[in-house]
Amino acid sequence: MISQLHAAVRSGLVRLEDVTFPLSWYAEKRLCKNKRLLAEYIAENSMVESKQFLESLEAWQKCPSDSPGRP
Repeated sequence: MISQLHAAVRSGLVRLEDVTFPLSWYAEKRLCKNKRLLAEYIAENSMVESKQFLESLEAWQKCPSDSPGRP
C-alpha cells in the first residue's frame, strides 16, 4: 500500500500534502515503535518505493532509529 501511495504521489495523481496528515499520525503512533524491524523488512524485500515514501514523512524521520521492534 505504501508503495502505491508513493507511485500516486510521484505520478501527480495525489499530492503529498493530501496524505501527509493521516499517514504521519499512523507513522508516529503505530510504526515508530517498530521502526528498526520495519526498516529491515523493507530492505530485505527491496521495497524501494515504500522506503522513499516513509522517508518523505517528517514523522518517520523523527522516529528513533534504534526502536527495537519485536524480539
